[in-house]
Amino acid sequence: MVGHHKYSLPCFGNAVAICPAGSELLMNEIDAIAHIIQLSIAPVFLLTGVGTLLNVLSGRLARIIDRARVLEQRFDTPEPPRAPAIISELHILEKRGMLIYHAIKLSTTSALLGCFVIAALFASSMVHYATHWIITGLFIAAMLTSIVSLTLFLREVYFAIETFEIGLPEASREYSCAGSCTQHSPK
Repeated sequence: MVGHHKYSLPCFGNAVAICPAGSELLMNEIDAIAHIIQLSIAPVFLLTGVGTLLNVLSGRLARIIDRARVLEQRFDTPEPPRAPAIISELHILEKRGMLIYHAIKLSTTSALLGCFVIAALFASSMVHYATHWIITGLFIAAMLTSIVSLTLFLREVYFAIETFEIGLPEASREYSCAGSCTQHSPK
């Protein structure tokens, strides 16, 4: 008989009858782990997205810091040209930097919550304790912190565009628009 051999066919599907004793329990545990891995796919995608967002945010923060350092060096010269404009731009950069800083904090919090969700999923299978409320709460908190982080990022981008100005003198603007810009004249 095939079922009495020490090594028999692998246990797949309905072939449990020809498996060695105890392997049905092993297959149930493997199925449970596979199910948990399937459940952890959404938090893993969340982590991937948050990681990409953190890369973008840190790049923007680095550019803000670099620009502020250049302006501070200009301001430290004796009798800096356009000192009020430099001070104004430094204040704008400070506001943008704070928005990005808070967005980075929230994105990092979201990533940590996503990690806790994955850890809680695996822990719940090991302790056989109902943790669905904890997992649900952690995932909702991760999504909310991501939403707020993205909102701050959008606000910073809006603020950057709102204060964006190319420093061309007025005469240069008129010359560059001579052939391609349309002027709206009052009727």
